[in-house]
Amino acid sequence: MTSRMLWNKYFTPLFVYFLLLVTAGPFQFSYAGGFQINTQGQKAVGMGGCFTAVNTDASALYFNPGGMTFLEKKINLTAGVAFIIPRVSVQTGAVYNTDMTSPVANPVQFYFVSTFKEKFSIGFGVNNQFGSTSSYPDEWQGKYVIQTLSLKTFMYQPTFAYKFHDNFSIGAGFVYASGKFSLKKAVPLSGSMTEHGEANLSGAGDGFGFNAGIFSRLTGNFSIGASYRSSLQVDLQNGSVQFSDIPSYLNYMFPDTTSFTSSLTLPAVLSAGIKYRVNEKIFWVFDVNRTFWSSYDSLKFDFYNAETPDAAEGRLWRNTITFRTGASYQVTEKITLRAGCYYDQTPVMDGFVSPELPDNSHAGFTAGLGYKISGRFSFDIAWLYSNVKRDGVLEAKGFSGKYHRIINVIGIGANIAL
Repeated sequence: MTSRMLWNKYFTPLFVYFLLLVTAGPFQFSYAGGFQINTQGQKAVGMGGCFTAVNTDASALYFNPGGMTFLEKKINLTAGVAFIIPRVSVQTGAVYNTDMTSPVANPVQFYFVSTFKEKFSIGFGVNNQFGSTSSYPDEWQGKYVIQTLSLKTFMYQPTFAYKFHDNFSIGAGFVYASGKFSLKKAVPLSGSMTEHGEANLSGAGDGFGFNAGIFSRLTGNFSIGASYRSSLQVDLQNGSVQFSDIPSYLNYMFPDTTSFTSSLTLPAVLSAGIKYRVNEKIFWVFDVNRTFWSSYDSLKFDFYNAETPDAAEGRLWRNTITFRTGASYQVTEKITLRAGCYYDQTPVMDGFVSPELPDNSHAGFTAGLGYKISGRFSFDIAWLYSNVKRDGVLEAKGFSGKYHRIINVIGIGANIAL
């Protein structure tokens, strides 16, 4: 069978499926600590997010590019989508309950890996590593803090790996990130006709980084791996802001339209993991992730209009550690069951707890199912559940609340191996 016939038979349907996922809707709500989205592979999600020392599909390109040369097949393609279903409520001293109105989010992932002469692998990946949305009714009590906030990112990663020993391989990839940002909030300026004004900010930018990893299969039953994803500074150079319902005597400070610049540094992540095969049907995995959230120390907006006061909101997030563990059990030749859990530290310190991202340290639980349709084609489904509560204060805005966030994640993925 020619390469063109292989593409038409196997890759074209999955590639079209991926394009449909990308255009289906926004990816907008993170379930991990901060605004990181950890749904980059459904096998990994089913095992608590562990995959640094695992290389059973093309998502190794993201989790640890060093593992690409250890894939069993020469050509591997993985595509998937997750549906993140949030339920968030806020209680304040004045209002018993306000529900966040954020929609279901659907981050996507797409990875392709090809191996030559068992030593060289090349690949390409597309995914959504960071993103968040927070949406509340326009007239809720915290309208001066936030009404809606959205961050959306896409990462594109060409990657190369080399097996320099039968048991060791290294890999690295260049990462290009593009992002979109929008924010709407009330402005505490009242006029004869309005109780407050409103500001709508939006912008887009990009940045560059890298991903690198090392993978070792020490024995037939024991593997280890480590990877590093660099920080990414996304610069918003030509953002736009629209002010509305502003008293006329303040229009010189808050014109109908002006521009701004801003930047956001997405954090670096250092990961290490082990995999131990208990027997032919069961293996166990454990990962540790260090996320360098301290790069997100503030959110600043520099307005082009000289009379508009620049805005700077402190974040002072701290670096965090996440512990993950999971297992895989091959029930039959076609069916595989997975389960896992994790403990995720929050980067949000006391005094900085905001309704835009009411995060707290928490445990999460996962499960998954894999089904092999044939020797070349398989699919995976995964489920994740987390329940987070936190009483917190945003001192800079004088806003306090009791937050309750429940997240369910359902993921679907497909794999082709030739």
